[in-house]
Amino acid sequence: MKAFGVEVFSIGVGEVNYNTLQAIASAPDKKHVTQFIDLSDMQEIITILSDILCPSAVTTEPASPPSPEPVSLPQETSAPVSPPSPEPVSLPQVTTALVSPASPEPATQPEVTASAVKECVAEQKADLVFLLDGSTSVTEDNFMKVLNAVQMIVDSLNIGADKVRVALVQYSGSFFGGKNTLHFNLDQYNNAADLHKAISSVSYMKGFTYTGKALDYTLKNVFEAKARPSVAKVLILITDGNANDIVTIPAKNVKDFGVTVYSIGVGNINLDQLKEIASDPDSEHVFTVENFANLEKILQQLGSSICDEAQV
Repeated sequence: MKAFGVEVFSIGVGEVNYNTLQAIASAPDKKHVTQFIDLSDMQEIITILSDILCPSAVTTEPASPPSPEPVSLPQETSAPVSPPSPEPVSLPQVTTALVSPASPEPATQPEVTASAVKECVAEQKADLVFLLDGSTSVTEDNFMKVLNAVQMIVDSLNIGADKVRVALVQYSGSFFGGKNTLHFNLDQYNNAADLHKAISSVSYMKGFTYTGKALDYTLKNVFEAKARPSVAKVLILITDGNANDIVTIPAKNVKDFGVTVYSIGVGNINLDQLKEIASDPDSEHVFTVENFANLEKILQQLGSSICDEAQV
């Protein structure tokens, strides 16, 4: 269809696969792919499409209109409401067709052994936060695998009040908005044994994937509230799904606070969104794995990077 010259825009509403929208739409994605939680912003969506597809016919001189800049869309409302009835808008032919999305290529990372991680633990000082996706698509069995992998990272670190401190936040949500649980904060546990018990007691939440709201919550309630100003600040995000909200501004705010962000995607996930969340360069901060069984290996590799961040 696109080869025939049809310009395709795809709009996803609800918990829809971003890769499917991406595969359907024309390039570039920023112009042609839009995703919302519900229909409450449909009037705004139509207005934006009208501006993009139907630029003003009156110009001061004959010229081709410039390409539109990417449009920042408003945050979703906290509760679903019925959309207002939009005025009819005359648009050019826009057609969608269902195709199978392409799987993102996993990021290739160098092999890192556990011994390499252990070599620098004595010098570590950092505030490390795990931000875990607890949405329904993860499943309880896989969430337990995530917790086991987190335990492995804790074992490789020099835990202490004046050394490495750890916090853990789990996020999900419903049609009424995001839900975040701060299982423990940075100043709560000062030894590995207590951390192990706390991690083992974490319960799986279920729900939607409100990653943007989770980033906002973690910045306010963990980093801004408890982080030490003189040590490295690190966030490890682990998710298996595409966010049901906007992540651009929340991710920028976290990184602007001086936090190094690593994003780990499991399964068929939106790689561009992982890159948007993570710190630069992508090659060092973005990881993908096919399934949760391979997550432990990725976190083992991450241990060396955390060690580098935590050097004093």
